[in-house]
Amino acid sequence: MDKGNETIVPIKIGHLKICLAAVIWGSLGIFIRAVDLPVTTIVFFRVTFATVAIFVIILARGNLSQLRLRKHRGLMILRGLGLTINWLLFFYALTLTTIANAVLLTYTAPIFIVFLSAIILKEKVELKTVFSLIVCMAGIVLIVFPGLKIGTGAHLIGMICALGSATTYGLLVIASKYLLGEYMPESLVFYESFVTFLVLAPFVLVNFSKPSSLEWLLLAIMGIAHTALAALLYTSGLKQIKAQYAGIFAYLDPLTAIILAFLFLSETPTAYTIIGGVFILTGGLTIIIQRRVEQPLIPD
Repeated sequence: MDKGNETIVPIKIGHLKICLAAVIWGSLGIFIRAVDLPVTTIVFFRVTFATVAIFVIILARGNLSQLRLRKHRGLMILRGLGLTINWLLFFYALTLTTIANAVLLTYTAPIFIVFLSAIILKEKVELKTVFSLIVCMAGIVLIVFPGLKIGTGAHLIGMICALGSATTYGLLVIASKYLLGEYMPESLVFYESFVTFLVLAPFVLVNFSKPSSLEWLLLAIMGIAHTALAALLYTSGLKQIKAQYAGIFAYLDPLTAIILAFLFLSETPTAYTIIGGVFILTGGLTIIIQRRVEQPLIPD
């Protein structure tokens, strides 16, 4: 294998991991629809199953030393708190304003990621990243366009929550990228899930809602697949690609949700939705295809 291929392959794998994680997260809505429990309870059991799953993986590999906190302990704890705040802000946004407003403002997160990656991680913001970001954001606007509403009162508070969710998500991605220089992906996912578990436990146990047998199964799937597996894929992929690229691929999440809602929930997409989906795919493919073209081959 020549040296050129050695430099291209890890980047392609990183792309695939991030995209697969976004697709898994995009299927979450179908499972949530089938669980009649409070939001905090759903999130609590998601992170509970995720924490156990990650611990079992680390234990099976004989890598318990990964859980030893060395440097940046405070940042590791803050990531868990940030994840809790991110989820709660997003769910509050969904209850206080329209879904369209909440989704549109939450998916401004990649914009924050691009700018923060340049300021904190010193990544050079590439022209193709800006182009992809504009195209994907236009796609989101088209998808949610029919439900957009100017915010006042509760709507305004909901929109502020959505922007807060976008900001915390951007900070989480940047913090993850920074910590991956010191910790393995499994360590990051374990601690973010474990800290969220500790934060939510008192609230959930005080007003405990017992899941049904089916709900237990769905919660286990959401914890193991949508939280542990997807987070591992995303975090390990983030280690191999620029943070700004990971932000672009996040737009596959709502696109997947729309496709699965059509297939399983009989929610027919509008013309705006279809065109917006094409925009999102175009933005993502721009990152993947151009990366291959621009990567120079190093002669032997």
